[in-house]
Amino acid sequence: MSEKKGIKEVSEALDALEKLGVKGVEIADDGLDLSDLPKLFDMDLFESVKAGVEGLDEADDELKDLSEEEAQEIAKKAISVVFKLKAAIKNAKENDESEDESGAE
Repeated sequence: MSEKKGIKEVSEALDALEKLGVKGVEIADDGLDLSDLPKLFDMDLFESVKAGVEGLDEADDELKDLSEEEAQEIAKKAISVVFKLKAAIKNAKENDESEDESGAE
């Protein structure tokens, strides 16, 4: 019987997607321009995303070898990422609206 692969790489990729997505929403909150480039190359973000994508070639093997519990864990994590991105977008919109209201006074 072959050794179980686990879901480490898939989880790390989802974590990286979440961090990159939330940071991207924060950066793009007021539009994008050249001053945003350094924010995109933040070393903590870069290292986090790098760690998340380094094992993507192994993620394929992990997905082929999923148990029901692992599939549920991945689904929960993916749904969590979606909700966190949705919350970041909502917060960005609310911040934009409050800035518009305070600028109108």
